[in-house]
Order: sequence, then structure tokens, then C-alpha cells
Amino acid sequence: MRLLLSALMLAAVCLGVCLAAIAPSQDPQRETDPARPAKEGAYKQEAGPYSVVMKDIRLKDVRRDREIEMRVRAPRPATGSTLTLPIVIFSHGAGGNSGAFPDLCAHWASHGYVVVNPTHSDSVRLRRQQGERLVPEGGSVAQQIVQRVNLLDRRDDIRLILDSLPQIEAELAEANPAGTSSPGGRVRLDRERIAMAGHSAGAMTTQALAGVAFYGRAGGEAGLRFAEPRLKAFLVISGQGLARPAFRKESWNTIRAPMLVIAGSEDRSPVSDETPEGRKDPYLYAPPGDKYLVFIEGATHGSYAGKRVTRLSGEKAPDNIGYITDVTAFSTLAFLDAYLKDDKEARRYLQSDALTRYPGGKTEYQRK
Repeated sequence: MRLLLSALMLAAVCLGVCLAAIAPSQDPQRETDPARPAKEGAYKQEAGPYSVVMKDIRLKDVRRDREIEMRVRAPRPATGSTLTLPIVIFSHGAGGNSGAFPDLCAHWASHGYVVVNPTHSDSVRLRRQQGERLVPEGGSVAQQIVQRVNLLDRRDDIRLILDSLPQIEAELAEANPAGTSSPGGRVRLDRERIAMAGHSAGAMTTQALAGVAFYGRAGGEAGLRFAEPRLKAFLVISGQGLARPAFRKESWNTIRAPMLVIAGSEDRSPVSDETPEGRKDPYLYAPPGDKYLVFIEGATHGSYAGKRVTRLSGEKAPDNIGYITDVTAFSTLAFLDAYLKDDKEARRYLQSDALTRYPGGKTEYQRK
């Protein structure tokens, strides 16, 4: 089964932000100008009210005899206070690592989320640390990266995180201890409010845990599903559709949880025949009820994470890349606020067409 699913991922995923392995390690906030007025169509445009604590944590998986590296960002609570906060787990693209989408993840954290970014076993950085050389023998380096993506391994990483929330909570307390020269409060993790997000191979991981069905060699005629009931909402950024042989139109028909799908008109990959239009399929074939599509004109595969990532991954940054990252931030934060915080303003935003009026580009927005 593990070999079949590994082969499935090779056929199904496209190259993610694999060169994030060499991206800068700093954790910038989204670039905003405090003096500028909010533009029409924006949702919580500026950084949120919290400063962000960042801590790298390792989890021991006894069953697989390995450690999982991850980066955790959390709001810094006021001295003497306790914040009980929702959680977002973000799965990186093929070859990436826990440094993926730093601006977006820090933005979420500043607005009151604990954001967990694991490093999966296909990470280029991790493989280099383990002494592996990536050379273009028997295929391109990009193909070698994708070949190492293992859906079952990634699923188990996410389950380990969900099982290890007490440890994560304890280590966050150590990162912001009371009684020191910089006393703080305490962060508690809300086990009932957890979302899953991911880009590219991470979007496949997200879809799998949302309950998408795999057919053919991996799942037979009955379909194989890996739904994780502890996850309550799903963000799919540059996901996969019917171009993948393992998917059929009915693959998404049991996904009842809220789901936001983000894609773009120039979203292609050097190691996949996925088309920009095909990336809409997770939205188009999911059943109605709390489903959203954000399709950004001009968005490329890496552009959702910003200019640095497009440069590192060899893409030409779109002229409207600031618009692309803004729309990604607005739509994802509104979705999280609506479904993890039950925020009425966020729900009104999602039920309106405000996003399409944001200046600087064009976005197709659908909901059902």
C-alpha cells in the first residue's frame, strides 16, 4: 500500500516550492504600510493585534522511528493572560520545509492562530542534512524531488501533530515563560478548532485528509480515503484535479467540511500536466455547502507565497504579485475566521463579492 501511494503521489503532485529549502530563515510580517487606508475589497489588510512568537519543535514518532521537525508560530499573550486559540497546520510543497509561506503564516498568527508548519520527509533541506546528494541522474532534480513525496508519510506527520498537541502547548509555554525578564501569558490549543492548509503537494495532502477518494491502483473501484475527523476546515492552494488518473468526478463527493480552493490562470508546473482550469476541480466537484473558489488572473504556481519564492523557484514574478499575495491573505484569513472563530464579519465577507473589487488585478470568485 505504501509503495502504491508513493507512486500515486508521483503521478498526482506537481512541484511545490521546493527551493524554499534555501529561502531566507527570517520570518517577516506581511509587508504593509500602517499609514495607507484600507482598500475596497480588503479583509483585515494589516498585520493583526498580536506580536508573533516563533519556535522550532521536534516531535518523536516512535512507530516510524524518526523525528519530525516543525516551526510553530503563535500570538504572544499579554502578561498574566491565557489565550485559547485555533490551530492551522500548513503542509509544504514537494521538497519544501517548515519555512514555507512565512509571510502568510505570520499574518495568520498575528490575527490569533497557532500555525504549525511540519517538514515532511521529501524536504530538500532535510535530505541534504542527512547526506543525500540531488543530482540529475535518471531524470531531472525536480523529478527526483517529486519521487520522494509519500502521501502516507505526510498523512502520518499530520496525525502525529494532532496527537502531540499537549507537547506543542508545553513547548510554546517555554518560548514565552512567565516570571522572566519578558514575562508573558499562556497559549492553549483549542482541539476543536483545527484547520488544514497546503500548497501543491501540500494541497494534495490537504485534500487527502479532507476525504478525497483515490481510485485505480491505489484505491480500486471502491475508492481509498484518509479523512481526518479532527480537522474542521481545509485550504487548498494550487491543488490537483481530474488530470490525475487517481481522481474521478466522484472523488470529492463526500467532502462535507468547509473548503477554500485557490488557483490561478498561469498556475502550471514543470513536472506536471495539471492545467490551471483543472485546479478548479476540487471546488467544482465537491458538494455544495461552505465551498469557495478563488481563481486569480495571472497567478503562477509559486506566486501565492510572494516574489522571493517565484525567484527561487525559477519563475518570473507576475507584475501583479502584490495583488496575488494580498488576495491569498484576505481570502484565507476570512475563511479561517469564519469557520474556526465563527466571525460574522468574515462570513459576510465570504458571502459578498468584495474580494473581486480589490484593485490591482482580477479574481474569479465562486461559492456554493
